[in-house]
Amino acid sequence: MRRNRTICPFNQRACIDCVLYRGRHQCNAPVSHINDAEVLNEIQAMLTPKTSLKETGSNIKILYVNIEDCISKEVQLAELQDLDWDNNFFVRKIDGIHIHSWETLLGVLKYKEETEGKDFVEFIEAPGFMLYGGG
Repeated sequence: MRRNRTICPFNQRACIDCVLYRGRHQCNAPVSHINDAEVLNEIQAMLTPKTSLKETGSNIKILYVNIEDCISKEVQLAELQDLDWDNNFFVRKIDGIHIHSWETLLGVLKYKEETEGKDFVEFIEAPGFMLYGGG
């Protein structure tokens, strides 16, 4: 019985057991049903951020808590950009999520606002030994 030929999503030629994929695209559905290249492009589009919090006009409130200095205050998003993000001595968290860069902070805030519907988050900053060492 002859199999339906499919198009390899990597080299755009008739699919055989190729070195690029080492899969068996011929066993997949015919091209008319599934186009792997389109699926990969859709996944890539979902993973790339389209807008930042500044562009969407975020109004999420941020409570900044510095455990080392015993400071707790409400801050604007722009104030957190001035933190020393290259200093790995400090650990920063929002709801248990480790925030290691400015981009991660924006992504977490956007997720909290859009997906979870939160309008308030607690941003905790402390030296690593205070959070992880039990000090």
